[in-house]
Amino acid sequence: MQYERENILESITKCKRVVVIEDSTEIGGLSWTVKSLICDNNLKDIKIKCYLYPDKFIEHGSVSDLEKKYKLDVDSIYEDILESFNIK
Repeated sequence: MQYERENILESITKCKRVVVIEDSTEIGGLSWTVKSLICDNNLKDIKIKCYLYPDKFIEHGSVSDLEKKYKLDVDSIYEDILESFNIK
């Protein structure tokens, strides 16, 4: 586990960008862990984008409908990453 942690920190420090995509809500999820890792190691000037469901009641529906509604579908994430990281 320590080896993986060091690899993740090295990658974050080198790239200065992090994208987390998860099929859950923030509290207790992967994005929460990554943000804690960045904070606990005093990493500065890191741009992070997290794609996940909001921490509120999620209505029932098909996966594709919910992904579109919360902008977690491939096209929405792709466009947002391009815009957020100024990629052309």
